[in-house]
Amino acid sequence: DVKSRSITFRNRILSEARLKANTIRLNAINRALEKLLHDVIEQLEKWSKRDRHRYTILLKKLIAEGVEIIREDVEVLLKEEDLKLNLDLSALSNEIARKTGINAKIKVSGERLNAVGGVIVRSIDGRIVVQNTFETIVERFRRKLYDKALKMLLED
Repeated sequence: DVKSRSITFRNRILSEARLKANTIRLNAINRALEKLLHDVIEQLEKWSKRDRHRYTILLKKLIAEGVEIIREDVEVLLKEEDLKLNLDLSALSNEIARKTGINAKIKVSGERLNAVGGVIVRSIDGRIVVQNTFETIVERFRRKLYDKALKMLLED
């Protein structure tokens, strides 16, 4: 009958309109999130150049995190300019062993890191890699934020 067809048509139009609105909102959220995280990476880069002492402390924590995941001898990929930092990898290795019981040697790779900041820690044979660059850390954060935004959008 005409009435049920018109209700079905109306519901389809409303459904398509909601879908378009959600797509527009999702695209806007995505653009805003990308801009925000791009700005975060820029700020991290500026901070790493401005506060070398705290950046060194952060690098040590990121290296230790990698060693705790890999649990064997590792090599770290650093940016060329980060080679000048006083990382004292043998002291860091001893500290990790004391705190965690993981006896792992840490050496600097001959390969250089191409990133804004942070470090890549990998097993000597290269089969285990821990990406702790600023970009990958921010990317992990991006996924969480995007999922939250998507969930909020779908709850409406």
